[in-house]
Amino acid sequence: KMKQRYEIGSDQSARDYNKERADFTNLIAPQNNMTLNSTIDFEMHTSEKGLLLLVERLKEASHVWNTRIIGKGVDKIPYTPRVNAWSDAIVEFVKLEDTYFHEIISTSLERDAHIQQLLLESDYKAFRLNNQIDAFINFIIIEYKNGKKEVWLGWLYTEHKGLEQPCFVFNNNKFVKLYEALFDELLKNCTRIHRG
Repeated sequence: KMKQRYEIGSDQSARDYNKERADFTNLIAPQNNMTLNSTIDFEMHTSEKGLLLLVERLKEASHVWNTRIIGKGVDKIPYTPRVNAWSDAIVEFVKLEDTYFHEIISTSLERDAHIQQLLLESDYKAFRLNNQIDAFINFIIIEYKNGKKEVWLGWLYTEHKGLEQPCFVFNNNKFVKLYEALFDELLKNCTRIHRG
């Protein structure tokens, strides 16, 4: 018969239980003054409206890290007036002083990147992802002139999904850092696309 760990009702059992409870609470408590019920505010838009808003927000940006990664079996992004407006906004953005635009793209978009690098200044840099991915939720990290940052998530381009998917905007600092780390990790499996 298994022995009880503490004798029920004894002072020792109460002290030991309270100590273990305190130890466990400290173990699971979030670090850096976060609370267990902390929330993250976000915006949600259609992909088309998101692209329209991005065109406007790019005017206040200083640095952008973008992904244009499409799934296997897809050879191009379906261009719409909103997609074209976003592409035009990128061209205007990198013409500004003290700005840069870095992006990771799929192999099938490499020709587009070559053309963009011929048209744009050195503030535009493209990196080709070396492996194909079946599906990927693209993201954009924007740093504004006032130092604030936000992450946009959306634009899932696969054989079966496209611009009908919504996009989301987060400005929580820890969320931004998570996607900055993801961008850096993706870069480790990329090849820089040079001009020419």
